Amino acid sequence: LQEHGEDPATVLKAFKEFSKDAIIVGHNVNYDVTIFTNELARHNLGNPEFKAIYDTLDIYRRFYPNLPNHKLGFLASKFPIHHEPTHNAMDDILATAQLLIYAVKEKIVPTTTGRMVAINKYKAAFTDIASQMATLRRKAYTEMPTKLLAYIMNQMGVLEYYKSHGEAAKVEHIRDLYRIMEKLDAAYEGPVGLARLNQILQMAALTAGEPAQQVRNEDRIPIITIHQAKGS
Repeated sequence: LQEHGEDPATVLKAFKEFSKDAIIVGHNVNYDVTIFTNELARHNLGNPEFKAIYDTLDIYRRFYPNLPNHKLGFLASKFPIHHEPTHNAMDDILATAQLLIYAVKEKIVPTTTGRMVAINKYKAAFTDIASQMATLRRKAYTEMPTKLLAYIMNQMGVLEYYKSHGEAAKVEHIRDLYRIMEKLDAAYEGPVGLARLNQILQMAALTAGEPAQQVRNEDRIPIITIHQAKGS
């Protein structure tokens, strides 16, 4: 790699151009897309320009929620497909493709009418929140994390909800969170985008409350519990 490797920005730019308007399919591919998106942002190369993303892990979790697990190998053994994943790239690709085709034929197409009926019945109730979520996703690529938090609290009505329900403690916690994110944001070296947001959220999660004490000037040592360490 040291002898024949290429500059990351060159490779990322080339793959972005190669995948423009492409339909991306993979098992747990959203994980890979997140990494790719973060690396593009880190190198100031904008955002991916995929036409669509189909994650077979997400599809099988949605349509077959009661399976003991949704790993690629298990799904390949459970359903009548003709390829077995071996962690060889081509074998995994063929197995994933067959699983997608099977799900489309057995679940997605046959339930299309029922899903459209449900969408038409309930979509009016979700129009506002859907619009707000779409705006939030767009802002995640261009806004500072503190501005995203302000949008969620103010434009999406979370702060007003807590105030109207007498949740004074939660309002104060939100203000603490904003001050914490301001400090982390100021210390972060990198461009605006998902990479910045993810990094700051990870930093906030790992501090186990220490920044909250810092913004309040409390001279105490935080103790992290097993549940906090596990993220539960």
